[in-house]
Amino acid sequence: MAELSERARTAATAFAKAVAALTKARGDVTFMELWAIWAAIFEVQGYLERLAREHRLPVPETPGDLKRLKGKAQ
Repeated sequence: MAELSERARTAATAFAKAVAALTKARGDVTFMELWAIWAAIFEVQGYLERLAREHRLPVPETPGDLKRLKGKAQ
């Protein structure tokens, strides 16, 4: 389980950094590129929901839920 936790943290960090880097990139982001990013986010959300069901974990529905879950994990 520790390996999965580390892989999840690594993936989350990499994904967040990649999307954040787009805000600093030179040039224009097209409508379709932006929608491709949103599509990827929705796809990832589906994977996360499936993992949560398989491991019987709560799924945050609001940013406040996520903060409370993060506080419990520490």
